[in-house]
Amino acid sequence: MSEFANHPEFFNEPVLLSKAEREYPLMVVKEFFADYRLSEIRQIREDIQEICLTTDRPPFSDPQKRADYLLFEKNLMILLEASFLLASAKKE
Repeated sequence: MSEFANHPEFFNEPVLLSKAEREYPLMVVKEFFADYRLSEIRQIREDIQEICLTTDRPPFSDPQKRADYLLFEKNLMILLEASFLLASAKKE
């Protein structure tokens, strides 16, 4: 179970964004897509969803690749939090 599930005060609240990222969430989106091409995101997600969950074969036998995928997942969660802020912002 996720540690976040043990903390109801975190529900529907960004917890990974810095103060600057909370103030400028579009910056997070732009930085994410500067780091990852869309085709690369699709391939990483496919690797994680299909290969990682079913086997221990390469590239998951390589510690550096595992670290790269863990970093991607962390960055994806930060992107989702920034997107949440953008989506829930009041339209004026």
